[in-house]
Amino acid sequence: MKITDEVCGMTIDAESAAASAEFQGNTYYFCSDRCRGLFQEDPERYVPPTDQREIPGGRHHRHL
Repeated sequence: MKITDEVCGMTIDAESAAASAEFQGNTYYFCSDRCRGLFQEDPERYVPPTDQREIPGGRHHRHL
């Protein structure tokens, strides 16, 4: 299955990913140990909170 590395944006194959990490009950896959390390240092930077959703232009807004 093709997925996107949350850190660098590279498209990778989940089955052969170089690294993975768990966050909030989900598994994230990475192209390298470096990307996994950056993700683990600050996962909220790469994964928006579940109460936010993407809107055009790449910005996020909170639903109240």
